[in-house]
Amino acid sequence: DVDAASYTLARNWLLNGSLPDPAGVRVEEFVNHFDQDYQNPTHDTFAVYADGAPHPFVSDDTYVLRIGIAAREVSERERDDANLTIVVDVSGSMNADGKFDTVIESLEILVDELGPNDTISIISYSDDARVVLEPTDVRDLNEIDDAIGRLRTGGSTNAEAGLSLGFDVADEMFERNTNNKIILISDGVANVGNTTAGGIFERISESSRRGIDLIAIGVGISDYNDVLLEQLANQGDGFYAYVGSSSEAERIFATDLVAALQVVAEESKIQVEFNDNN
Repeated sequence: DVDAASYTLARNWLLNGSLPDPAGVRVEEFVNHFDQDYQNPTHDTFAVYADGAPHPFVSDDTYVLRIGIAAREVSERERDDANLTIVVDVSGSMNADGKFDTVIESLEILVDELGPNDTISIISYSDDARVVLEPTDVRDLNEIDDAIGRLRTGGSTNAEAGLSLGFDVADEMFERNTNNKIILISDGVANVGNTTAGGIFERISESSRRGIDLIAIGVGISDYNDVLLEQLANQGDGFYAYVGSSSEAERIFATDLVAALQVVAEESKIQVEFNDNN
């Protein structure tokens, strides 16, 4: 599992004086949130690390074993170009908790981190969906900034329409040997059209098999649907993260998301077997 939303979401609930939903506390995502400080390999595609220590809360001979994977680093110069379709929730629910301000800040951070040969398009959705920015080279910063500045909130939330249009545009932008991604930024609420993840699963899976992954970024704390966003990212072979502050926006959009634009291995699996005789 490569998601990391659960830790920051649970922390935001606690900081707001509430206990998080137990179903939203996913231990693997707590682990993923923290930098494990593994050394990146210089020659191999990725390296596997294993270490252990006595269990801190158990007095008998119980140990904690940590298995880690670190991929090689790819410089910005070496990275393949990216075709990004940004699908932005601009419904009325995005007015609460500073969600919309977080969206604007996050988009500005992301654009600053992309290369001049990358291409970006922006889709917004509320009652229905529309193309705010046709596929545009990132070197055309003024045009991109103008499109971000035209985003306004209001209306109901037709997430299905937004994602459907997003996949249509992503299909048109698709290029082989390029990082093709859809980035959904939303509070996960859907109250118009098909309001469940299952309604668009087939389209997400089909696009993922073609090489268009879906990344889900959650914002806000009230009227928030953690389950929907996690399901969408899992189905789309991307990852799910949560932005709860300006520092989180910087970490996710300037570091984690940009790093995810270059894939060095797919469908990797680590299997650990213990020797029963020891």
